[in-house]
Amino acid sequence: MKFAIILFLLTINLNAQLRDNFSIIDSLTKVQSVKISQILLEKNLKMFELNLISPYNTVIFEANLNTEFEKNKLLNIADEDSLILKIIKFGVNYSVIQNDSLERKIELRTFVLNKTLNNIYLDTIFRDNIKFIENTNFKELKAEIPERKLTLWEKILEPFIVIGSMLVFILLLFNVRS
Repeated sequence: MKFAIILFLLTINLNAQLRDNFSIIDSLTKVQSVKISQILLEKNLKMFELNLISPYNTVIFEANLNTEFEKNKLLNIADEDSLILKIIKFGVNYSVIQNDSLERKIELRTFVLNKTLNNIYLDTIFRDNIKFIENTNFKELKAEIPERKLTLWEKILEPFIVIGSMLVFILLLFNVRS
């Protein structure tokens, strides 16, 4: 009974550690927002017009930027000096480690005031957990899942056994009949 309880608690603990793509990208954008605010404070830029250039959806990033700007009393005002912030990379990528395990890489790379800021989150996930971690609201939080490689069993032995079983069945069918 004690073993079953320990196993149950371990299962809960392992599932609790799985973070979805949205929460990870949100934390990466918070870190980047802090870095950008620090750069602005170092340059003594307290009033500016933010010009965000990105091919990606910027809702998550803008929300964290605005929160950080308010906290540091940085003002995004129209008709002030233009501050260009380029989002170079923003999204998720999966690569195969083993047949059932994938490496998840979530990256946020920006360029502001001649500085490139890069934040990367790497972890290993099970292929079956992808449906729980992807967010359908943002295309940046979904990625193409690499094809599962067939094992030797699935490629050769499984078809051989199926065909062999069918041949034995047909052979027995005709032998018993005659």
